[in-house]
Amino acid sequence: MSKLLLPGRIEKNLRKLGGDLLQAQGRANRFFNDATKVMSERARTRLIRAVDPKGRTHKRRGGLTRWRAGGSKPGSDTGTLFRSIRGQHAPYPKGRRLYWGSPLHYARTYEEGATIRPKRVKYLTIPLTLEAKRHSAREFADTFVIKTKLGHLFIARKKGKGLEMLYALLPKAVIPGRSFLPMSRQDEEWLDRELAKMVDEGVSNG
Repeated sequence: MSKLLLPGRIEKNLRKLGGDLLQAQGRANRFFNDATKVMSERARTRLIRAVDPKGRTHKRRGGLTRWRAGGSKPGSDTGTLFRSIRGQHAPYPKGRRLYWGSPLHYARTYEEGATIRPKRVKYLTIPLTLEAKRHSAREFADTFVIKTKLGHLFIARKKGKGLEMLYALLPKAVIPGRSFLPMSRQDEEWLDRELAKMVDEGVSNG
């Protein structure tokens, strides 16, 4: 499996919960296989719902990206980040570790936020429409740069009788963090409850 960047992680000391019994009967592997799937799915749900593990709504890039009702949202417009989230588990000296996350290079930026500056050009091109987000500025024909009275620069094109702003030109872009990978309190409660249930079943069937 590819390296998971910024994984959510939890360690469970199985010895305190009858780990030897669980390992012998094969229940631990089955449980943790299921648990990694559940934790990954819950992270995907937070991403799509645009909330962090504490239930707070993710910040949007105010004034830059235009979202229509039911339209594009960061992290879910193409589904690439959503589909990349997966989990794994591995032993450690006292028990088991669960990991879940994404191997995509921009997963860290999405989770923690970042300030991005251009390296080879003077300005960053920040897409303002869904179409612009899915293409580069060079792919659009008949575009031109306009400057507002406040000094803001945009790449635009004519549309009907007006103008359509495709990209904002910025010397840097501050991207807010939109955390979705760490465990929520509900996740912790679910994991503890299900693990305790599995231990009880193992003891009663042992």
